[in-house]
Amino acid sequence: MTTEKKQDGREYELRDDGGASETVIAASMVEAEALAEDWARDGEWGDDHGTLIATVHITSDTGEKCVVDVIISATEPDCDGGQHDWQSPAWLGGLKENPGVWGHGAGICSVEVCALCGVYHHLDTAHDDGHGATMRYEEYAPADERSEAWVAEQREDSDEGA
Repeated sequence: MTTEKKQDGREYELRDDGGASETVIAASMVEAEALAEDWARDGEWGDDHGTLIATVHITSDTGEKCVVDVIISATEPDCDGGQHDWQSPAWLGGLKENPGVWGHGAGICSVEVCALCGVYHHLDTAHDDGHGATMRYEEYAPADERSEAWVAEQREDSDEGA
């Protein structure tokens, strides 16, 4: 998709590390950076990734260059029970006073499980981004035998209480 040419615009080539590319027209490198972020977020990354960083290389028609790192958030999976009910039962481990949570450098790592479908949500607030900085990293993992058994227990407990 090439953006319509503006009278005062320049061509900028956007290229990611995977080889995909796009040509856009922008009035400045700042505008090209914004277009690069939108382009990266609209990419087809699949639904089974955690947080990732898309690096976009921008080159103007005059040879000016810039690199933009775009954070692509993990896609929360659908819940069989409607909206996820994230909980941290003691069997997840972690701190005694805060199940499912561990200290991690300047942040925390946590894991929660949905009480309706058994899917896991993992969060690391001090994840190394590969460039010497930290970032928030999250991912989702499918239900397993342990979480499915716990979900079944939750249903039995709520049926008995009704």
